[in-house]
Amino acid sequence: MVEYLETINMHAYTFTHTHFAFKALAVLIVACVSVLWYVHSRRITSSSLPAQWAHATNTRDLIDIALADELIIFVEADVAYGTWQETGTSKAEMEEKVTDESQRKDLVMCHPPMYVSNLRLVDLVAFVVGCERVRVLKLDFKDPNAVEPSMKVLKKNDKLDVATNLELWLNADILTGPGGTDALFSPDDFIDQTLEFPGAVLSLGWTTGVTSPRDLGYTTQMVTDMLTLCGRSELKGLHITFPVHGVHALNSEKDMLRLLDADPLYTITFWGEADMHVVDWIENTFPPDRVYVDLQTYKKQTTPVALTLLRWLNIVK
Repeated sequence: MVEYLETINMHAYTFTHTHFAFKALAVLIVACVSVLWYVHSRRITSSSLPAQWAHATNTRDLIDIALADELIIFVEADVAYGTWQETGTSKAEMEEKVTDESQRKDLVMCHPPMYVSNLRLVDLVAFVVGCERVRVLKLDFKDPNAVEPSMKVLKKNDKLDVATNLELWLNADILTGPGGTDALFSPDDFIDQTLEFPGAVLSLGWTTGVTSPRDLGYTTQMVTDMLTLCGRSELKGLHITFPVHGVHALNSEKDMLRLLDADPLYTITFWGEADMHVVDWIENTFPPDRVYVDLQTYKKQTTPVALTLLRWLNIVK
């Protein structure tokens, strides 16, 4: 009889702990599916119309997808010297070409350390110019040696010069920013070279650290150095946008406003990962026609699947 009761107790203990473990797993699933990540990418305008960004459109497939999406009006791609490969290659071949600098002879869309792409700069520009919906083409330069040759490529596209509906942004990190490494670019050289394409918007930014604390902020000296660079007479009357990390900018409100106060043609582009608090701060602090918002943000939201699980667990009715 005693052995029988012990057996019952053992089974009850096993059932209780198994049931508890199952519920714990279910709660974990709820936690996972209850958090939805989405991209909050839009320029803040007086009408707050959505405007989506296509990032790192460095391959033919990605640019095709971006240009087919009716919401995309901002296209961003990275520019560097690399290897143009019209068709696919094996991973081993790609790795060989990545490490062999002698193979990097083409102006392609790529982000180091990957230097192989099936999309050349000349082709990207032709595709984007042919899409009337796109309003901004942002070229993010990753290689100082690629800037001057790229200007020659851009000048050869007659349609780009007369595309009144399209803004061309030329971007590089030219100064050291919060937690960032030394900039690869000479600030004056980058400005001189990009001025070779009249009418382009200069997007002049700071380096930031990937693993550094995300709330360091932009110092007053960092902003002063940038404004000093932009005080050159050749830049008078030009639209210049300053890309800043949203979280760092939040801790530098006074200096962010100083950027805008310096010239009525200056704008700020907020980028990076941030929560909705940063988005609210931007909307409540800055003139809507002076900022662009390119933030990856998240918010918590209970999905139908999560709600069903919560009810099954008797957490909600």
